[in-house]
Amino acid sequence: MESFRGKQCNAALYLHYPNDTDEVVLFRGANEHDHTNSIHRKVFPEEAKENIEELFDLRLKLKKIHQLLHLGELESLCIEKSTVSQADDEPFVLSYNVTYEDDDDDDNKFRFFISTKRLLKFFATSTRLHADATYKLSWQGFPVVIVGTTDYDRKFYPFGLGVCSDEKQQKLS
Repeated sequence: MESFRGKQCNAALYLHYPNDTDEVVLFRGANEHDHTNSIHRKVFPEEAKENIEELFDLRLKLKKIHQLLHLGELESLCIEKSTVSQADDEPFVLSYNVTYEDDDDDDNKFRFFISTKRLLKFFATSTRLHADATYKLSWQGFPVVIVGTTDYDRKFYPFGLGVCSDEKQQKLS
């Protein structure tokens, strides 16, 4: 969704979703609404409104709706970036999977693997494969998995990187 431009309304409303609870904390500013000087007024696209209404009709909690909308954005981005570029160093999504669960549990899962044509050329000629995840290198709180090979001089050559929401259940492939 496009970002807002120009002068914004002085009224403020924030929702905080703590990770350790299903509760949502509402913060409201003291300023009144004033849209008289707003240059542009952007609204959700109709498709997004319909998706939100569908999820709301399923009687899902607001936190769950928020999570599903973010997963949908991630899946759309993976689809968009799945086309292999002609350029050797242009990254693309080699593989991805997004799983939506119907219940109220946090069983939604995702994984994706990003590489380039040049990095994959190393893979075609390698005989060793190394993969490691560290919590010091993360994306949105999920560990980034680096996959590559080493030569006889112990130099590491990466093939790409992956992110997986559930490292115990899913494999990067």
